[in-house]
Amino acid sequence: MMKVNNSDITTWALPENAIARLGKGSVRDVAFSPDGIHLAVATDIGVWWYELAKMEPVALWETERGMVSATAFSNDGRWIATGDADGIVKVLDIQNQQYIVEIGQRERFNRGIAQLRFSPDGQYLAASRYHFAPISVWPAKTEVPILNFTVEAPKRRYGSLPFPICFSHNETLFAYMSCDNEILVKQIETGEQIAHFTVRSPQVDSLVFSPCGQFLTAGIPKRESGGQTVEVYIWNILKETVETAIEYSGYQVRLAYSSEGSLRVADIYEDEVVIWNASEREKLDTFEHRGHTGAARFSNDGQQFAIASARDFHVWDADTAHVASLSGHLSLANSVVFSQEDQVLMSGYGEGSGIVFWDILQKQVKRRFQTNTELNNTKRWTSMSSSEEFLATSFLKTIEIWSVPSGTRFSEFVESQAVSVTAFSPTGKHFVSTTSDGVLHVWDAQRWEKLHALTGHTGWIRSIDFHPDGQQLVSASDDKTVRVWDVEHGSLITLLSLTPPSDANLYKGDAKEIERTLEAVSKGQKSRDKEIWNITFSACRKLIAGGIEREIRLWDAKTYETHMVILPPEESRRPFALAFSPCGRYLTSGTWWCPGFDKVSIRLWEIASGENIATFWGHSTDVQDLAFSSDGTLLASGGFDGTILLWDMKPYTQLG
Repeated sequence: MMKVNNSDITTWALPENAIARLGKGSVRDVAFSPDGIHLAVATDIGVWWYELAKMEPVALWETERGMVSATAFSNDGRWIATGDADGIVKVLDIQNQQYIVEIGQRERFNRGIAQLRFSPDGQYLAASRYHFAPISVWPAKTEVPILNFTVEAPKRRYGSLPFPICFSHNETLFAYMSCDNEILVKQIETGEQIAHFTVRSPQVDSLVFSPCGQFLTAGIPKRESGGQTVEVYIWNILKETVETAIEYSGYQVRLAYSSEGSLRVADIYEDEVVIWNASEREKLDTFEHRGHTGAARFSNDGQQFAIASARDFHVWDADTAHVASLSGHLSLANSVVFSQEDQVLMSGYGEGSGIVFWDILQKQVKRRFQTNTELNNTKRWTSMSSSEEFLATSFLKTIEIWSVPSGTRFSEFVESQAVSVTAFSPTGKHFVSTTSDGVLHVWDAQRWEKLHALTGHTGWIRSIDFHPDGQQLVSASDDKTVRVWDVEHGSLITLLSLTPPSDANLYKGDAKEIERTLEAVSKGQKSRDKEIWNITFSACRKLIAGGIEREIRLWDAKTYETHMVILPPEESRRPFALAFSPCGRYLTSGTWWCPGFDKVSIRLWEIASGENIATFWGHSTDVQDLAFSSDGTLLASGGFDGTILLWDMKPYTQLG
């Protein structure tokens, strides 16, 4: 394995103009090397290689696209396969770092790879996909599948369920889930069906053959009014009968057979993992592990087990009964905020990663707040007061208020509706929270009492921002309106127009796109309602910017008239993250991912001319938030990929 000489992992495989990457990306899959020395961790930014003896990364690869959703080693350790969210499978020769084969091509509606498995002799490679797409088996060095197994659409609609697959140890049989209630066993060479087993759940956690090839074992969730458990079934393949059914109390299981033929079961709870020798009904170990499981897997011989969530990442070893921890693999970075001295970057994460304070100079975690209901797999909104005294985070129907200096949560408020975005006024006088019924609640930020409600929106509020003087607030809702409010008096000032203007001088961007837009306006064609995702005031108090599908709209902050309409390029047609530079001369836009592209763009716009003066490509999927340091020299971008990139803006923002 080729190792990286640079010990600063925050600089590995950085995109151009980026100076650091904070976080290692959300985990999608894990795989142990057959010799037990390395762990491959598939993430949204690429594949990390860990040396298990030191629990440290030694390499990072497959970063050109990222979004690696599945990985597997061949049993002899020569090859590793990866599958990504675009449905592309690659096989790499580990020693010479050369690709043996690349299977598939990116299509607009391709199905991402859910699981990859090599046959024990390495002759075959199989892949399952999400969304009930076909399961394929290839000879490991070719692009042409020998078998495509159909996966039937479910009778009821489900989300992105995993589709476990496995080969028998003698390489003759292959098992997979064929629909929402059936597991099939087929002969590889002929495709002949050998056995089928009916199950009562659309989800199967794990699927594995016994070493003798006589039995097939599956972990199947069992949902009842009292909660969820998991039943582990052992089927006799020839008789097509149940040999054993054992119930476990966790919400998921993972399975493996040891080299001696005993069944290992990892029983996964919301706060711990229990490892069993199921053949002897013997509990081998228990260790604490919190968070919704992102990836979990035994080594092929059942001697090692890795489990990752957005909160914890643990590796268990049977020989030593030791549980080691890995850090840095966080969930989506929803929000980024610089401290006033630009020494710390605060980020609110989703899915249990909590709130992280990054030391910018050291490029490492300085503090971490573990917010309430960390096990809930949900998006989280976070805001911090300008004095850096208070921090608010919201999820479901709850708002938590934290004291930043002490790191303690001192208040919790429960609303009758789901809570979305929040914001503190620049003066520190007010705090605003929003609920799913479209109401904005104005609070006294010292006594933590509600003052009044701002009503008028009829849908979920996606974004809010205070005017720098703290007296006005702008809000954007999925009811396709933008409203400006008088916060002090609790009244509506105006609605901002989202209608395409007829003045050609207001448009910037591609000439043909501008021409098409103006032609539609001149013909009186009714434009579809604009969906707006982000809204923000400039620090210089002159402008308001909105991120809209295929458009960045700028309004005059005094007259509320449209000031400029920027039509970004096709690959940046979803500019849903925005930030003005502190000087007010520049605006950055971060886009959500569009099919067909490896990375997403962050564009720097000169406001006076409307020109795109720089473009940065780094995140593998949606940019969630952007923030400038107070001196304008750094830009932080928080990504859905679980990382924050720090960009050097001095070559651009200091030109003026």
